[in-house]
Amino acid sequence: MEALSQWEGQFLLFLQDNARGALDGPLSFITRLGDHGLFWIAVTLILLIPPRTRRIGLASMFALLLSLLISNI
Repeated sequence: MEALSQWEGQFLLFLQDNARGALDGPLSFITRLGDHGLFWIAVTLILLIPPRTRRIGLASMFALLLSLLISNI
């Protein structure tokens, strides 16, 4: 069990040293998608266009408005 724990620690340190730089760009982009809610507003507007997804779009719009009210009042 100790050998497995030691191997796991070495593996995690290897990932931290070698994979971190490669993932910084894509993960920063994914993180910024949620800033200011622009991504979710765009998704909601797209969902409001087709009649088949309009009900989901309305629910999403209501959720965004409710979130806005709760977090700013």
